[in-house]
Amino acid sequence: MSKKVLIISSSLRNRSNSDKLADAFAEGVKKAGHLVEKINLKDMDWNFCKGCLACYKTKTGHCVQKDDVDEVIQKVREADVLCFGSPL
Repeated sequence: MSKKVLIISSSLRNRSNSDKLADAFAEGVKKAGHLVEKINLKDMDWNFCKGCLACYKTKTGHCVQKDDVDEVIQKVREADVLCFGSPL
C-alpha cells in the first residue's frame, strides 16, 4: 500500500544542499511506489502568530490570518509520512 509523503523544505536559498537532499529523498520515495509532495516554505506567505488563540478556541481550528499556513497544516494532516529538509 502506498503512503502519502510530505516533504517540507525550509531552506531560504534556491538549490541549497538541504533542498538537493530533499529532492533526492523524493526520488527514492517515488521509486518505492509512494506518493510524494514537496513544499518550500520560502515560497509561501507566512505571518507571525499573534497569540490570539482563535485557532484553539474556535470549532474550525483555523487561524484568523489569511496566509498559506492553513494549506500547509491541511497537507500535514493528510500525510502518512513527514520529512523535513532544513539547514543547520
